[in-house]
Amino acid sequence: MYAADPPGTLRPWLTNEYLPYGIHDIWGYQTDTRAWQLQIMLAEVEDGEWFSRRSQLIRGQRNDLLVMYHEIPCVRIDVQLMYKAHHLLSKDESDFQASLPLLRPQAKRWLKAQLRLLYPEGHPWLTRLE
Repeated sequence: MYAADPPGTLRPWLTNEYLPYGIHDIWGYQTDTRAWQLQIMLAEVEDGEWFSRRSQLIRGQRNDLLVMYHEIPCVRIDVQLMYKAHHLLSKDESDFQASLPLLRPQAKRWLKAQLRLLYPEGHPWLTRLE
């Protein structure tokens, strides 16, 4: 298991080590494999509310962060896209394109509001969320 220390350096996660605040990703793989097999993304929670590491103005109830997809608990698509919007890598653009038809109107509104807050100068996804 590896911890992603900001700004993204992977280092071994030591046995019995409590990860410090600011680590948002844990990666893992089995010893006899060459590819990463697990990624766990961590979110900050305070008094039952999650908040974004990009802006503490972006927050919500912890219980509303997860939804069930085929009986598997997952972070809401709109929240995932908010985080992916930061770098705009080709894989993030592909995820946005694939997810856009699945977003309900409420999720689109939420995502638009957060992108406007995070990127007051504009963001390429805003017009496609209209």
